Amino acid sequence: MYIHSATEPFNEEMEIDFKRVENWLNHFNLLPIHHMHVSGHGSGNEILAMIREINPEKLYPIHTENIESFDILKDEGIEVIHPNLSF
Repeated sequence: MYIHSATEPFNEEMEIDFKRVENWLNHFNLLPIHHMHVSGHGSGNEILAMIREINPEKLYPIHTENIESFDILKDEGIEVIHPNLSF
């Protein structure tokens, strides 16, 4: 089974790529195709819930505009390490 978990094609090139994948899946009889739209970004609460469930010892937040919002996890025993952005 193939699960497509990405944004929907929004331009001609992406549509061609998607058709190419469908053709390969058909060729190898890998059906059905399940489409799941995802934006690639979770809400702050969704991300915090995921981190809490994983329960890492250390967390390095790197792809965020609000790095301080992860500091709340320190009270839950997760070491939050802010990256050093100076070069």
